[in-house]
Amino acid sequence: TDNNKTKLSLPLTPFDNALRTIGPFLPLAPLAMRALGETFAALEQRKIKGSTRRKTHIVSSVVFFGGVQTVRLGVYLLLVKVVFPKSKGTVYPFSDHIFLGLAVSACAQFEAVRSLASFTEIKRQRRSITTVAIVLWALAACCALALATLCALDAHYTARYFHAPFDSAFAMVAGAALFHVPLLVSLPN
Repeated sequence: TDNNKTKLSLPLTPFDNALRTIGPFLPLAPLAMRALGETFAALEQRKIKGSTRRKTHIVSSVVFFGGVQTVRLGVYLLLVKVVFPKSKGTVYPFSDHIFLGLAVSACAQFEAVRSLASFTEIKRQRRSITTVAIVLWALAACCALALATLCALDAHYTARYFHAPFDSAFAMVAGAALFHVPLLVSLPN
């Protein structure tokens, strides 16, 4: 729309800048917190005789993150290079920004659930656990949920001020189908 030419000062501008520059890497922060919590939990378990090693699911998070970002980049390149190669400037009938936000949001939600699953798995098995691990898992879940919320708010502002309704809707449907449906399928029981 013509709103692109207007300089807007929106409340999420700092987050928007971060999303555009380092967005795909943002979910790695809660993943690192959870991995550190898993390390503390593993150290505690080693102190107990007869304790078995539990799965941490760190690799599944990395695989999910990588898959989501690979699909996002592939769809973006397909649209920009093949479907709409001669669009004026960088204006395409598709909100790549909302699409990016949905990819990051799916990764953040995946990590929030995995962080909570780490805690509940230990509690269900009635294993002892360090307070440090619990705090790290809780921080990871909170950070991941905050990131997902910021992505949703940023998508709202992007749709409202920078894209035509069809562009935003197309990105929302594509992002939901490509990132959030696989998220639901891949979550632990």
